[in-house]
Amino acid sequence: ATLKTSTSNAPYGNYVYKEFASWWKKSFLQYRNAGIEVDYVSMQNEPDMFADYEETLFAPSETGTLAGYAEAIAALRDTMNTVNNPPKLIGPEPLGIGYNNFQKYMNPLDKADLDAYAYHLYHAGNGNDNSALNYVSPENYRPPMSEIAKDYSDKPIIMTCNMLGYERESDMVGLAHIMQVGFSSGNLSAYIAWELMWGEGKGQLIGVCTNGWGKCTEDKVTINPEYHALRHYSKFVSPKWNVISSSTTESALKTVAFASSDKDSISLIIINTGKSE
Repeated sequence: ATLKTSTSNAPYGNYVYKEFASWWKKSFLQYRNAGIEVDYVSMQNEPDMFADYEETLFAPSETGTLAGYAEAIAALRDTMNTVNNPPKLIGPEPLGIGYNNFQKYMNPLDKADLDAYAYHLYHAGNGNDNSALNYVSPENYRPPMSEIAKDYSDKPIIMTCNMLGYERESDMVGLAHIMQVGFSSGNLSAYIAWELMWGEGKGQLIGVCTNGWGKCTEDKVTINPEYHALRHYSKFVSPKWNVISSSTTESALKTVAFASSDKDSISLIIINTGKSE
């Protein structure tokens, strides 16, 4: 589940990095020629996860058995720079930010090869790898998010995953709280929950069923609790708005405020994590 080895891929290393980058370039140009302009490219979703679907495993830097993310992103950067108006490259998008996983992938590579940093949240780094349980304790994310924000403040940071979609009502508050942690302590420029709609009635935000599809027995659309958490932000915060400081003396309240670029409007997001109104 990694790249083929090669003895002719200098200066990048001992795997087919140049061929991989060339494949990416051809794919990008195919989209462009079809009238679809790609702004951002992530070279590999979750390079640290062995999956049962098509993917490529990358170690932070190459080993005797795995191609290296650092070497591959360097080849991709050089290759994409040969096209007019190349896309921005984001990464490394590891499975989670616990256990310094993000830093392990960042340390070997040249920061100049990336235009923005991206990661996922499937573990929080406190010995608890179940993201569904982390909904109950969103503050688990504050230490690792804060550490990344401090050390990687030179470029935008984007959270690019979804959580697990357990359809529990409490997860509405949990996700809103996690986003508050990300925007207030993690210096996030964007929070992308990619699973907006999903088939067979499943899905983090919206589940779609048609009779006979998977286990579906009727045509139905289900709006899940987490949809309302994301909407709590997206309905009232517009692109290019900036996070500004906010605070409260109520420990159960978590806040994050955004100001419009022209300083004309402010949106204050307030999450009540307590049991009383």
